[in-house]
Amino acid sequence: MLNKDVAPNGASLTDKMLVKDCRDVELTFLKKVNNEYSSVLSPGVSEQGEKRGRTPSDNEYDLQVNGHGTPKRTRAIQRKTRTITNSSYVVTTTTSANKNLSHQRMEDDNNHLLSKQNDTIVNFERNNNNNKFNITNDAVVYSVDQSFTPIKIICEPKINEHKDGANIIKELFKLIVDDFKKINPKHNEIIGFDSWYIDINGDLQCITRDVDLFIYLCDVKHVPNMLLDTKIKVVLPRHLPAKRSVIIKGVPITFSIDEVKNEIMNIYKSVYSIIELLGTNNGRTRYLRLDLINTDEYKQLFNYGKICIDGQCLQVFEYLAAPRVLFCSMCNLPGHSKKYCKFTFDRCRRCGEDRKNGDHKNCVISCHNCKGEHVSTDFRCQTVQNYRRDLIHYLKHHPERLPTDTQFFIPSQYRSYGESALYNRRPYSQLMTMSPNRKQQLTNDDWPSLPPPARSTINYSNYTSSSSSDAIKNLQIQLNHLDKCCSIDKKKYEKKNIEIKTQLNESLTQLKSLNICFSTIIQRQNETIIMLKDTINECLEINKYTIQAVCLMMTKSNDQQYEEIIKQISNLPIAERQSSIDKIFSTYTPLIDELMSKIVAITKQIQVLND
Repeated sequence: MLNKDVAPNGASLTDKMLVKDCRDVELTFLKKVNNEYSSVLSPGVSEQGEKRGRTPSDNEYDLQVNGHGTPKRTRAIQRKTRTITNSSYVVTTTTSANKNLSHQRMEDDNNHLLSKQNDTIVNFERNNNNNKFNITNDAVVYSVDQSFTPIKIICEPKINEHKDGANIIKELFKLIVDDFKKINPKHNEIIGFDSWYIDINGDLQCITRDVDLFIYLCDVKHVPNMLLDTKIKVVLPRHLPAKRSVIIKGVPITFSIDEVKNEIMNIYKSVYSIIELLGTNNGRTRYLRLDLINTDEYKQLFNYGKICIDGQCLQVFEYLAAPRVLFCSMCNLPGHSKKYCKFTFDRCRRCGEDRKNGDHKNCVISCHNCKGEHVSTDFRCQTVQNYRRDLIHYLKHHPERLPTDTQFFIPSQYRSYGESALYNRRPYSQLMTMSPNRKQQLTNDDWPSLPPPARSTINYSNYTSSSSSDAIKNLQIQLNHLDKCCSIDKKKYEKKNIEIKTQLNESLTQLKSLNICFSTIIQRQNETIIMLKDTINECLEINKYTIQAVCLMMTKSNDQQYEEIIKQISNLPIAERQSSIDKIFSTYTPLIDELMSKIVAITKQIQVLND
């Protein structure tokens, strides 16, 4: 009180401002910690990459600007905040030494609050370990199963016998095998379905895990309309597998879906579908899922990482599917199948009553789990959300149950410490040395968990692990091994290339020799034919003159018996025979010349290749 009376505008005012500034700094830190903690625990809306919505706690930290332009908190917020901050320290003097004490106490309070924050997060994770649902083996297998939706083939007339269905499927593969191999030349596996069956409507339901075959059948141009006097039609799925899907982020809402699709199809011709992801529309932008049939176009777009639409570059990311939830078809509860269900009747998903009693196509929708206005298998149901949370929590602690070559998306409301994907965390060296029949095992020491969110001034050296250096060494060993293998293969390739070139040159030399031989033979043959023609013409001339002389002599003898002979000799068509020979030779000569010109041209080409 004395300080205030003596120097109302002096040191006491400065100390007040210092205390206020210290409190503002502390409140700013508390706000940051609270926001980080809220981002960890607050549920999200969308399935992939959405932003957290504004909460009531954010409104408590809004600033009001006074008449002098200085940020000032409301009176109620000041009281509430001072109750928190003033419980740890009290300013009693205004000396310079007290300033350092205030800063030191503020740092102690910050560390105390940070440790308390970390304890809260640990307790939250510990509470989540007490799962309400029992995660069964069937549920885990189904959640990470990579099989696709069955391919439905509508048949007219309907199929009743298994033999007829088998004949149609065999005929289908017989017709498409050549075209399939042409489109997928690197596909070395046998073409066929994993399983198929005839449904109650007499249509075929075909199941496959082959991505190439599934995508090939999704193109209606590849499937014939008629097989063995049966009309067939493939029912196209809504989406392609995740391995052919990408996400385009930040698409403005001013771009309609049709406009975006037309713009993309000008570059990528194999667009299968493009839809908006639910819950990603924030009033300005949203996310779009794009499916591509062509593998090369998918890889090209994914490697680019961007796509330009109306002059605006948008980011492109890989689409990751979230773990699937197994629902019982009897009771509609998650976590088990109908085989192990103990429910007494088939429950309707809409109203929860017995499905055999009454019409359940237009019944009142009321979830029998949470009484909400949705079906019981809807992901808006709190029961389904709790089960999904427990399932993802189980997969986080048992990553050995995940496939080694697949990642799964973690919805934002189930994330911790910034993790956005589930994957098998086994080091690469273990994957290379593991036996195929060995059961997959993983310990938590292989990849340490990330530290909790905290201030940037905290040193994270305590979280380092020796496993990272081991992983780098293993990776370096693998890279050296690959480099050595590449050099060996390169030498083999060069040696094989030299052998092929040598054989090719020898073959070209032999072909050149054969062409020269053929040209010589044809030339000799042509000369022989010319000589033969001249000889025949000379013989015909001699015969002509001989016949004329004989006829003259027989005429002068006046012997009647020679008249018939003279008549026959005179009728011989010697001139016609001579003209016929000339005609045949004139036709044969151009053919010989054309053949010779072709042989000469081929010889020149071989000479060029040989050089």
